[in-house]
Amino acid sequence: MKRIGWLLWLLGLAGCSTPGASLKELVVRVDPGGQVRVSYDGRGETCPAGQSCTYRLSSGSVARLEAQPSDAFFFAGWSGDCSGFGACQLVLSENRRVEARFEALVGGFNLGPLPDPLVVPAGAQVELGVRLERQGGFNPPPAALEVQLTGQLVGGAVDQVSYRYLPEKSGLERLVLELKGPEPGEVWTYLAAPARLSVRVGGLERSLEFTLATAPCLAGCGR
Repeated sequence: MKRIGWLLWLLGLAGCSTPGASLKELVVRVDPGGQVRVSYDGRGETCPAGQSCTYRLSSGSVARLEAQPSDAFFFAGWSGDCSGFGACQLVLSENRRVEARFEALVGGFNLGPLPDPLVVPAGAQVELGVRLERQGGFNPPPAALEVQLTGQLVGGAVDQVSYRYLPEKSGLERLVLELKGPEPGEVWTYLAAPARLSVRVGGLERSLEFTLATAPCLAGCGR
């Protein structure tokens, strides 16, 4: 009887550890015009244009997907278990399917001038509108554009100006950024430094150089 009990226990253990029982599938389909970088479990792989790639990962694994358009294309958004235009992170608690869509880039663009200097007071929040001059049937939506602001006064420190691009408030002729001034107690005089605004899509990039400045908050900043 003891021998039969041990055999039943071993059979049960084998049934619980069936190979592949805890694996989940991530299927990534990529349209022509770009590729998708897939990162998981400390590894990174690329699913090329026009291909469908299947990854079998342990249940609960986290996968990060980043769309990378070719120069003559732009990323037109995710479908399936990812959405929007940014990098996508998925928890493989179940099988997942994702499609990366790319479209051919048409036309070009220029950027309208910015105030110079552009002053963001300490403690203030400012919306900056940048004129987008479309040319030749320029077709990417605002969410497909990569917008970056750089400079000595730009960053996440308490004495710097932080920013974020707002595609949901932008339109076909105007890009909108939200700028937040430094902490009120960190700025005691007028400060100015060169800054650069860059807008990129596919192989196109346009930039503006200007002076970004900050100044003490005179009232209503909680001092």
